[in-house]
Amino acid sequence: MHLGVITGDIIDSSKILEGGYRDKLLSTMYLAIQEIEEKKSWGKVKIEVFRGDSFQIAVDEPTFITDIAIAFRSKLIANSGSDTRWDARLGLGIGEEGYLSGKISESDGEAFHLSGQAFDSLQKNDRLAILTPQTNINEELWVSTSFVDEIISNWTLLQAATFYTYITENLSQKEIAQKEKKSPQAISKIFLAGKFNLIDNYLTRFHQIAGHLK
Repeated sequence: MHLGVITGDIIDSSKILEGGYRDKLLSTMYLAIQEIEEKKSWGKVKIEVFRGDSFQIAVDEPTFITDIAIAFRSKLIANSGSDTRWDARLGLGIGEEGYLSGKISESDGEAFHLSGQAFDSLQKNDRLAILTPQTNINEELWVSTSFVDEIISNWTLLQAATFYTYITENLSQKEIAQKEKKSPQAISKIFLAGKFNLIDNYLTRFHQIAGHLK
């Protein structure tokens, strides 16, 4: 059985913590996971935070690990403080689950190793990387993941908040417009500027690829 693991840390965490946002940051991280887990089609999701800025997330339905990673980042960006932009560096790994403990930090196995390797591979401006046990899949994902990473890293707070609503609540543009009390045209502009269609295409393709790993 395969497992998905996300290893991450908060970017510029010292500035965030020094700015008095520690409690808000932690509550945002845990709330994101709670809301993400409530989307039952994504399976069970568990987070463990270390030292306030490093964390691991275990995903029992690895097909949706990219959805969860992008939703998590969008939640962070959308909740940025007034003087700091919140975001995270995420290394995603899919592999055999190995040894599972009640605590993520005490668990071990292929998925954990690949997640750590993906995280360690991140360059200075990278925010997202993924590794699987199959080299051909990793090669296909490398370019598309880098491209998606670039899009997300340049989202405005409004684009991130809109995408988070879109992906976690599975709402149409019209429904989001009604919920946010905005015109359909305004929401359409957010979708276009944020290149949400390209993110959708990436996730659809990843779901197809992940199906071959089971």
